Amino acid sequence: MEARQVVEPHPFDLATGVRAVAPHRWLAPVIEEWFGGGAPHGGHLAAQLLRAIQLEAADPALAPRSLTVHFTSRAAPGEMEVETRLERRGRTLSTVSARATQSGQIVALALAALAVDRPGTRYREAEMPDVPRPDELPRPPDRPRTSGPRVSDHYELRFAIGRPLSGDPARAGGWIRPRQPREPDHLLTTALTDMWMPAVFTRLEERIQTSTVELTANFLATTDGLADDAWYLTIFEAPAADGGFFREEGSVWAADGRLLARSSQLGIFVVR
Repeated sequence: MEARQVVEPHPFDLATGVRAVAPHRWLAPVIEEWFGGGAPHGGHLAAQLLRAIQLEAADPALAPRSLTVHFTSRAAPGEMEVETRLERRGRTLSTVSARATQSGQIVALALAALAVDRPGTRYREAEMPDVPRPDELPRPPDRPRTSGPRVSDHYELRFAIGRPLSGDPARAGGWIRPRQPREPDHLLTTALTDMWMPAVFTRLEERIQTSTVELTANFLATTDGLADDAWYLTIFEAPAADGGFFREEGSVWAADGRLLARSSQLGIFVVR
């Protein structure tokens, strides 16, 4: 009798996993090696909340269409509690919320729209930026283990647009994929909406720490047919900054030209 092969979960799924502890309540790990600086990485925390939201919806036919997350405080390594609620179940669209807490303190609040496909006009006017392919771009140099966010260790990057601290317009981006191949889905797309250096870093001439107040992702295409080792092109722009806040707009593209998601976020400069 052949031994059954045990398939280990992907590190991304371990880091963004949730487990049910009661109806509408989940425990979620907070793993330091997936931090973006001194706190959980916003895109991965958003993916974690989306995972709980999809489990609450309990309907595979409902695909994520929009997700908005407000980050209210920093979580420490350990676990968070996530409470989910089906706010409304419609005939084709449902709205679900999630509330993450740690030690009684709110960490993040999320609201998502999930829906089935609907009849309507289909078109694609957005065009993927013309940049060199990943194999035409150099690998980033190895960096000291103590520099940069730890979450980036789990990804391969190829910088295509923007130079940090150059004073150039606030536009940055390039190719990215998980270092360990993983099946594409909306959870990974969610993480990628925040998985690049802030576009404002190209505009600055000295490094200033930033943090995200709110992140919204709109999902515009499926990841059907993409390979587990597919590259994604992510482009981010920060058209305005004032009063210590800045707005960033982003796009996540599949290599075949599909616009998978558009995102926006409100960020702050953390000046001590």
